[in-house]
Amino acid sequence: MSFLKKLVSSLGAGGQAAQVPTRIFPSERFFLSAVNARDQWLSHCINQPLYHAPTNVRVHLLGSSLLNIPPAADIRQVRPQLKGEFSWLCIDQAHEDAAWLNQYAEILKKSPVGEYAGNDMEEFLAGVRSWSERMRGDFINIGVPDEIIDALELTGLFPFWDAVEAVELGQEESVPVEFIGLGSAEERQRIAIHMATNRILQLDDAEIVGDAPALPGTDMQDELKTLFRSVDVEPRDVKEIDTGSPLADSRLQNLVLGPEMLARYNGIVTRHLLSLNPKGPAKEKWLKADASRHVKCERIVEGLKDACEEVAEKGPVQDPFVLAVVDRNNVDGVRKLWETEEEVN
Repeated sequence: MSFLKKLVSSLGAGGQAAQVPTRIFPSERFFLSAVNARDQWLSHCINQPLYHAPTNVRVHLLGSSLLNIPPAADIRQVRPQLKGEFSWLCIDQAHEDAAWLNQYAEILKKSPVGEYAGNDMEEFLAGVRSWSERMRGDFINIGVPDEIIDALELTGLFPFWDAVEAVELGQEESVPVEFIGLGSAEERQRIAIHMATNRILQLDDAEIVGDAPALPGTDMQDELKTLFRSVDVEPRDVKEIDTGSPLADSRLQNLVLGPEMLARYNGIVTRHLLSLNPKGPAKEKWLKADASRHVKCERIVEGLKDACEEVAEKGPVQDPFVLAVVDRNNVDGVRKLWETEEEVN
């Protein structure tokens, strides 16, 4: 029986019996919706690749969440279903993160991640939380960011598990692994350039490029409730997500959203922020966040196209492809930028 089937079966049989202080997944319905969304992301990766016309290399985007359903990695689910020559592997992380990620992976491999055998998920997560508290000093020593350690300790879910497994997969298959995300210094520089270049547009709300503004009388919370109900999640379940980590809470909440619904979610939030017409520091903060999203996607697209060029330079290969592990929040932006550039060229 597959991991997901065992997990769903165990929840149906005994999910209410767990005696732990905190439920990470607020209800069985929420969990099953997260499983369904995960399946949509896997299908999106397998069946909707991007194509790099100059090199005839296709690119499969695996939308990865910082926190995901343990312990199986999405990349292990996807890889056997991709046909052709696996030629390059890209990870949406900064190159400067590679050192601590490798050491982080070594620690995680000693964790209870391999001990889950279809038993109660909440009990399993409670055990991981207890283990991670004891390991906090080790994580700090290798430079893991505090917010990542907190997310692990408070949820029992493994941050960056797909990135960890991607590096290992690349080693197993002798495929080049490249970190294509923005480093902090480069991100700040690109944001400054992007905002300066677009300053005229930013100063005129009517010229801001984005989704249409929210209609008068519409409420963002009402729209979001409707969105979550469309994926069989009740608003009360979303409200019950309270781990103590804002980062973990936002990623857990969005686990139930597949590619289309996550794009809608971000679109709803953006429209309503634009309709508020913030001024001064509030507006500047929003514009900076929007610029950050744009430059991250821009850098990923650059990295993916460079990877395609590298594959082509290695010599003729039959049906080559690049597999990229990309933050789910960046997938829609990357796809739009890629398709826009392909149309121009």
